[in-house]
Amino acid sequence: DYRQIKDNSRYYFLDMGIAYFFLSRTGAHYETIKGLLAENFVYLALRRRIENTFEIAGIVPWIAAFEKIHGDLDFYVRSLRDYKDYGIKVKSTDAEAKTTKKLLEDKKLDYLYLLKDEIKEGVDGGKIFTVPLCLADRLIFGIR
Repeated sequence: DYRQIKDNSRYYFLDMGIAYFFLSRTGAHYETIKGLLAENFVYLALRRRIENTFEIAGIVPWIAAFEKIHGDLDFYVRSLRDYKDYGIKVKSTDAEAKTTKKLLEDKKLDYLYLLKDEIKEGVDGGKIFTVPLCLADRLIFGIR
């Protein structure tokens, strides 16, 4: 409902084509639109997991803000398999990755997924996983 729109909130579309249609009408730069569509894609992947499995807590994907360093996390996941906390950052730059890595240092997260396009998969210290965006549906939340 468009009357429910509020400042400092996130909104996701259930259809990527409709999302592109409306985002393209905003006049935003293509890179901005591409980033928003990537985040929407991950939202839909997480939502499918919540609705169709018993792996992730909640009824919709969660977002998180970290007041201590004025940063945010695109998505926060609590695994129902091992009750570990996972952070997901979509299309992150090195500066944004520093913000999310701080969450690991402060023990707010157990693991962190960095989802990017056109990268090679990798693991950094066993707690940070860099994964291609197209594999969002295959992220593992549970016993490692």
